[in-house]
Amino acid sequence: MLPLSAWSYCSKLSPSCEFNVGMHNSYHISPSENTLGALILLGDTDTAAAINYTHPTLEAQFAAGLTTFEIDVFADPSGGLFKSPGVVAIKTETVPSDYATIMSEPGFKVMLIQDVDIQTHCYTLASCIAKLMALSRTKTTYVLLEIKTATPPFPEEAPFQPTTALKMDDALWAALEAEVSAASSATPPIKFLLDGEDDSADYIAYVAGKATPTKVLVPNLEDMTAVPTGWSKTDTYVSCNDVTVAGPCALGSTAKELVEADYLVRAISDGFPNWKSARASATLASGAQIIHTDYPDKLKMLIESESYVCGSDSTMGTQVWGMCSKKNKIPTLGSFCTGCSMKQAACPEDTTTCDEGQVCMDTSWGLEGYHNHKCITASFGNSSRMDEDDPCFARDTFAVSPDGESIPMASLKSGDLVMDGPGSVARVIVNQHREATFKSSLLEITHANGELSLTPDHVLEVDGVFVPARLASAGTMLGDSEVSRVTVTAGEVINPLTTSGKILTQGGVLATTYPEWVAEYMLSSRLVPLPISLSNLLSYVFPETTQAYYDAVIEPLVTKAHPKHLKAALPAPLLPAAFLFGDLALASGFAGFALASPMVLVAAAAVALAAKARK
Repeated sequence: MLPLSAWSYCSKLSPSCEFNVGMHNSYHISPSENTLGALILLGDTDTAAAINYTHPTLEAQFAAGLTTFEIDVFADPSGGLFKSPGVVAIKTETVPSDYATIMSEPGFKVMLIQDVDIQTHCYTLASCIAKLMALSRTKTTYVLLEIKTATPPFPEEAPFQPTTALKMDDALWAALEAEVSAASSATPPIKFLLDGEDDSADYIAYVAGKATPTKVLVPNLEDMTAVPTGWSKTDTYVSCNDVTVAGPCALGSTAKELVEADYLVRAISDGFPNWKSARASATLASGAQIIHTDYPDKLKMLIESESYVCGSDSTMGTQVWGMCSKKNKIPTLGSFCTGCSMKQAACPEDTTTCDEGQVCMDTSWGLEGYHNHKCITASFGNSSRMDEDDPCFARDTFAVSPDGESIPMASLKSGDLVMDGPGSVARVIVNQHREATFKSSLLEITHANGELSLTPDHVLEVDGVFVPARLASAGTMLGDSEVSRVTVTAGEVINPLTTSGKILTQGGVLATTYPEWVAEYMLSSRLVPLPISLSNLLSYVFPETTQAYYDAVIEPLVTKAHPKHLKAALPAPLLPAAFLFGDLALASGFAGFALASPMVLVAAAAVALAAKARK
């Protein structure tokens, strides 16, 4: 990430340098690959591709110098309208344990698509505002509010139908004003700009009908031919999304003309998935005071490479980090994209195409501003066992030995000791995938102390809580190490299963050795199935045979019939009995395997000879 400290820059039209840059849908976290695969299976590949991105937290965006935000909201005056999302019901998505409680509170909720695209850095508008109010702001903050009132049509064969979104009325406008009023009157204020033209017209009509026409929200004058009666340029704004489109965007004027007339103008510098320098340059030259982008670092580099008038003396230079400097030439922006081709490719040179039944997905998103792609399979629940059934680390991951040395996970075997915390040690029961190597999709998490790659459903400690790796994002913490970037990759995998269910990895990151489907149950275990089990005892007494038994018998068996499906079907009270039965079955199989093992036969013969010699 570039060391951004401010994004204000000088324009030929605005020497005061009061500009704000922010990211499109600032709150957004990508749905899981399981959810994206379900959409693809239903034939909605375009939506799946469009929503597959994760932004850093609002706090991380602000720390990087981004000072304007976009938030999508749904009205929920009574609470509970969105507390049971469809993607959670079909188990393609997981949410925090208090999600239903949060979503049961009355108030506007934050998400992109109800029941489908629900992951966000703040589930309610109130919590988003609280995050923004806690920032060390020194000037007005602009928040673009898009009020979601549409309900997307789902095919009849879809496993669920979306919740019907509410249309705005006077009561809901009053409720929205109440939610934002404290922030809008704060010092410095947070100004809430209405994105939609229809919503703006409705709000203007609502204000006109109030006994006291107080104005809390800022309507959009886009496509209007005159400023509405009772309003002025100081309490409205104009959204000129693409300044390269010929003709006026409002009041018969272009974005540049509106800025010259002292109107507040918002523009978009690019349109995902395509970065176009010409559009970005035109946006900067227009003088728009609020700019939203999907590629903030590319926009920043473009700002540094172009000339603007800074200060009253009209000295040519560029304004970045709050000061004017001489023109700073940088190399031509090359393409950062690699990977497979898309319907609308982000990079012309992308040539690798996906197999039938797969779709190309953007897998790198955020303040770095560049994008990579991968092919994922279209399915409900993503039937690939590599992505869901196995909690795995990349095969080149290192664990930490009891003496503090790094040790390759791939070299571990049953009986070895590893650190499972800063001051504790655990024994390896078996090392999964030690012999049966295969590739899996992985999340590569870059953090302050290094990198860690693991499968999306592998549970690790993020912000002090054990959650699936896919919930890690820029700005979250792995222990005391801050995450700067998360991208999707692929590679061979490994997973040492330990007696505690935890393992300390390279860079001091604490992870479990479990997938999401069983992590909570196993980590809460006090006796059965761990630490008290025959399998654990056998691995302690006969570590080499245990590892060989797992490699030769158990791994092929689990590949064909994974136990997670049994766990999902059983009532919770029966789970201990099921684990006990499974443990007995494993122990019985171990006995048969051991008796057939040449190593055990030799050991038994040696014992017999020793006994005979003592007679």
